[in-house]
Amino acid sequence: YIYIFDLINKSHFRSNVQLSPIVSIYQSSGSLIVLTIDGNYIILAMNLIDVLNPIVNLFTSLEYKTNSEVNINHENIIICACQFVSANNVVIALLTGEVVSVDFGQRKLSMILETVDSNDKLPVMSLSYSSGKIIILGLDHTIKIVSATTGLNLVKTEDLPDLTFLAEWMSPSLVVTCSVQNVFTLWKLQNEKMACSNLSDFEGPTNTNLTLVSSIKALDATTLIVGDLKGKVHTINVN
Repeated sequence: YIYIFDLINKSHFRSNVQLSPIVSIYQSSGSLIVLTIDGNYIILAMNLIDVLNPIVNLFTSLEYKTNSEVNINHENIIICACQFVSANNVVIALLTGEVVSVDFGQRKLSMILETVDSNDKLPVMSLSYSSGKIIILGLDHTIKIVSATTGLNLVKTEDLPDLTFLAEWMSPSLVVTCSVQNVFTLWKLQNEKMACSNLSDFEGPTNTNLTLVSSIKALDATTLIVGDLKGKVHTINVN
């Protein structure tokens, strides 16, 4: 179900429509676009009652066409990461390692990243979009920065240390990553490479206050919002 919470009045209401597990919600003008783990999406009005677009599956609907590069096994569709670019465009990563761009307006699927070798079919753990570029962080802890339209590598692929599992844009030229040991690293894009910054640039909660990190989100170019497994939210200043 979809819930909308009114934090001021401490109330909430729930959608009438029940879906399979939800991976992402995007708020456009007067509506919500909801995407589920198996590729279904629906557009709901903000009252969560009116269905503006019925449930459609991106991978099995005859309305959706693919370019010649897209070759996806429809029987094994599981979305493991998702990043909305706009109300008409979403980038999704599949459990088998492929990254696909979806154009809702043109009803089109386009391949951004394809895993050619079956041995390389590892899930993507994190996606992040900014200014036409997508960060793709794989289960093998490598990070790729590719064009959101062509899929071409824009920066040399890096092997990240310490079991890195989250990556987020701070600005068009700054990337922050986080490992399972709560190690935050700032990377600057220079001459098609990623240069690691000094960890002392970070001022944040101490390890005694911060349990295992579960999510990160850039508030602006200097402030990172961090959520942990206890449900607490922290801020980290990046100087």
